[in-house]
Amino acid sequence: MNFSSHKKKIIDAISEALSQNKVQLIEDFKLILPTARKLLSTSRFDFWLEQITQCSVDEIPTTIYGREQVVNRIDGMRHEDRHSLKHSIADCCEFLFTFCDENDLCDMQSEYHYYVCVPNNMVFKESKLGSCVPEISNEENSSIRIAMVSELEIQHEKLYH
Repeated sequence: MNFSSHKKKIIDAISEALSQNKVQLIEDFKLILPTARKLLSTSRFDFWLEQITQCSVDEIPTTIYGREQVVNRIDGMRHEDRHSLKHSIADCCEFLFTFCDENDLCDMQSEYHYYVCVPNNMVFKESKLGSCVPEISNEENSSIRIAMVSELEIQHEKLYH
C-alpha cells in the first residue's frame, strides 16, 4: 500500500471512531494512534496515547464541542500531506481528550484546553496561540497531563458520553 491508501485508512478509522460512544471512541484511538505514529514517523502522538491508556475513560473530559470540531475537520484531512496530517491528528486528540468550550477563548479567539502541571498539581488552560492561564514556566510545562473531569468544574451536559 502507498501513503495515500494508509492515510485513507487512518482518516476513515478516525471518522468511524467519531460515530461511536465515548468508550469506543477512546478504544479506537488506542489503535489509531500507533498506526498513525508509524505511518508518519513521529512520536507526537505518544503523549495522547499515554493519556488515554493511563486515565479512566470516565475521567477523560471529551466534550460535545471538541468532538464536533474534529468531525468538521475530517474532510479537510483527506487532502493533507504527511506534515499537515501529523499536526491535524494531534489537534484532533487535543480536541477529543481535553476539556474545551466554544465560549472559553483567549484574547486572540483561540479555544483553551485544560491541562495539569504535574510538579505542582495545578490546573491551567492553554490556547493554541500560547496564551496560558495561570501562566506557568517552561520548566513546569515540561511535565503536564490532561486535566481530569474530577479536577474541573464543568457542566456535565457539555461532555460527550
